[in-house]
Amino acid sequence: MLRKQFEAYFLTGAFNTIGLLTLLMPLQFPPEENPPPESLIQTYLPLIFSLWSQVSNSSQWNFLFIDLFGVIASRQLSSPHAKIGPYGIFTREQSIHTISCVFRLLGVPIGPVGAGAYSRDVLTPDHCTIVRYRGARTGDELCIGTARWIVYSLTNDIMDDVAGSGEMTSMWGMVESLLQSVETAFHPSNSGNWTPKLAALVYRLSEKFTHRWTQEQRGKRPDVPEERRLTPAVKRRFVLALRKVVFMSIYDKNSQASCTLLFPMKLTP
Repeated sequence: MLRKQFEAYFLTGAFNTIGLLTLLMPLQFPPEENPPPESLIQTYLPLIFSLWSQVSNSSQWNFLFIDLFGVIASRQLSSPHAKIGPYGIFTREQSIHTISCVFRLLGVPIGPVGAGAYSRDVLTPDHCTIVRYRGARTGDELCIGTARWIVYSLTNDIMDDVAGSGEMTSMWGMVESLLQSVETAFHPSNSGNWTPKLAALVYRLSEKFTHRWTQEQRGKRPDVPEERRLTPAVKRRFVLALRKVVFMSIYDKNSQASCTLLFPMKLTP
């Protein structure tokens, strides 16, 4: 029914549909042992990605969905009914689509993708502007949702692939590929408008990872099954993937970015 009410050319209806969908979706797992499919969030993920594709080239629209995926990943980590794999609760295709969107939103000028790949305006698939945003952009509104989505999708399954192989066979494998593709943008001599966003992404990844690791190690998340918890091997791979870009960025000419990245250095290698 909500899919029929959605219309990309009617802004109020589009955002109301997503708001209602967020309220009505079963973010908490059902108590019964064999719940019906309509009470499981996996049933609605294809619909959510379909609605996401209806409005193109809008950073605000993308922020909304990426933040929603972060909430879904964190809520479903402890669900006994959720099928958690190398990409968390999401499929490989869904994860690649999302990480590709994050890459473009970072605005790093690599190849045909640059700072102008997305605008804050909301556009229809025919590139008709239906709302225009004013004011400065912030990187944190993207990075908080992205970091939550990534960190709460991590399990020990990511250790089955080869670190740095570029095959993207797991959630963290995709993040490693993303960091490798933008590695030169972290160099102090290559500072630009994208620098605060990259620094915020690394900071938020470290913050969310530390929060989840601390909770699980101190027994504050007994609801998370043992096989889904972070392990020392996952922690080591996480730190090694971030180490190079962090050490390059602390010498950045942007003082805000360099100060932001002092927190990830506290993680032990």
